[in-house]
Formats: sequence, C-alpha cells, structure tokens
Amino acid sequence: MIVRFNRRQTLRAILALVLSVLSLGLAFLFFRFALGSISRSFDLDWEGRTVVVGSILIVLLIFIGGLFSYSRSHGHSELTESDLLLDSLDSSTGGSHFVGHYARRITGPAYFLSQLFLAGPLQMGKAVSCLRSRIAVSRDLETDLVSTLAFAREKAMWHGVAEYSGREKYLSYLIRMGFVEYSSRKGRVRFIERDCV
Repeated sequence: MIVRFNRRQTLRAILALVLSVLSLGLAFLFFRFALGSISRSFDLDWEGRTVVVGSILIVLLIFIGGLFSYSRSHGHSELTESDLLLDSLDSSTGGSHFVGHYARRITGPAYFLSQLFLAGPLQMGKAVSCLRSRIAVSRDLETDLVSTLAFAREKAMWHGVAEYSGREKYLSYLIRMGFVEYSSRKGRVRFIERDCV
C-alpha cells in the first residue's frame, strides 16, 4: 500500500516536472521572440546574447513570482477572477460595445499566456510537494495502516476522529493516501471504497 502510493506520487512528480520544464521553455521562446521583435522594430542594436539574457531574466522573475504565489496557496486563476476580464463595460452605446469587443480579443490571449507562464513554477511546486508527501516504507507502519484502515472500513459511515485515539498518525497517512475522507469542518472521517492492495 505504501509502495504503491509512493510510486504514484513519484510518477505525478515526474509528470509535473516535465510540464514545468515545457512551460518554462515555451515562456523562454515567447520572450526571446518578443524581445527580438522589439529589437528589430525599434532598430535597437541588441545582440543575440542580450535577447537571450533578457529572456532568461524575465522567465526567472516569472518563476520566482509563481513560486511565491504557490507558497501562499494560490494557483491558476479563472478568467472571471482575473483583472483581464472587462465585464463592467456598459454595452448600451456603440462605442463601449466596440471597445469591449476589442478588449476581449486582447484579454483572451493575454489570459492564456499568463496561465501558461504561471504553469512552470506551479507545476514545479506541485512536483516538490508530491515528492515530499511520500511515506517512509516500513513493514510495521504498513501493518498499522492496514489495521487502521480495517477499523475505518468497519464504521462505513462518517464518524469522529476521537475514535482513533493513539492512531492519529496512521489516520493522517490514510487521509493523505486517499483511503479515508476527512471533513475539517465537522472533524469527522469516513472510509472511501478503493482498491487497498
């Protein structure tokens, strides 16, 4: 049971790491292209190395900001929660309807790019969390988890955490592994029917 959980967490961490690297790579390519276009458009004499270093610095700032956001338990935001949605425009006049139409044409791609760039640090944080949530493999711990799980299965309905006196650590592991559901509002747990082997 512990080995399978650890294997699943490791695979999730690897997938999150691959997604993080892919997202950061796409962000780097985007900003390299954008800085190169700015350099050509304004006849700036930026060398290729300046564009690459500038792109790396921008991606690094995005990465640090994303990790800070992840550490504060913030993740991806929905378009309706972001500042990019201009829902408050009065569309009763032709001018405001016209402005709203063009604003939505800009906010959609801007929102997509912001979420794509933010995916790098958020997936990196998720990968680290998955690796840190693994449980040390021990035959005694496995036995205690199986017995605590059997106790939870006998109850079959929501019941109080106080019934696990002396087994709180095992209960928290079972909650982490997804075998037991926990309601923090009521302080109650229940068994979730899953393959426990």
